[in-house]
Amino acid sequence: MPFSKAVALAAAFLVSPVVPEKGDVFSERYQSELRDRLRREKASLNLDSVSRDWVDHIRALPAESDSRQAYVQFLKERYDYVVARLNEAYGLDAQSFTELTSLDFRRLDRSRKAVVEDDAEFVKSIRDVLLRVAREAGLVAGYPKVHQVPISPFLRDAPEEDGRLDRNCHQGNVPGHPSTARNAERLFDSGRQAATVPHPSSVRNEN
Repeated sequence: MPFSKAVALAAAFLVSPVVPEKGDVFSERYQSELRDRLRREKASLNLDSVSRDWVDHIRALPAESDSRQAYVQFLKERYDYVVARLNEAYGLDAQSFTELTSLDFRRLDRSRKAVVEDDAEFVKSIRDVLLRVAREAGLVAGYPKVHQVPISPFLRDAPEEDGRLDRNCHQGNVPGHPSTARNAERLFDSGRQAATVPHPSSVRNEN
């Protein structure tokens, strides 16, 4: 098998990532459904879409929703359970944190410095939940355990950056990655080989 075909075969094992949808992220039902989907599709999770608008969505959820409750708890801890501090930072007049569960946040000034900073921190909390669900689904550095074959070193050790589980491969850029050539041979070589990737020298000998 030509080496280029071996690389293409390795890339074929990388499935298009799942883009999570907005919802009651902190609820067990949401997490269970996402976990099942990742397992069913054997896909990685793309978190590029998880941004500040997810916080806006959660602020608009019903008072009894797990995510709205988690958001209010986040604010409690952020402001040391002193609602007066929150009011000053957000320009609100809430009488208690409990009131925030049903407060209409549409009148909130999102441009306030404290709101911008707090939203950024809460986005991290949302991503943490999604990453945990992905790991519970059996992903290794953002990739499924395809046929239980361990992922090659450059995939397994790839850094998590900008909320993505793998910056080099989640868009299918494997053939262009500088480490692809030296790692393609080892992609399936774990003592439990699912495929045989020829050594480059054997390809040269064929030619």
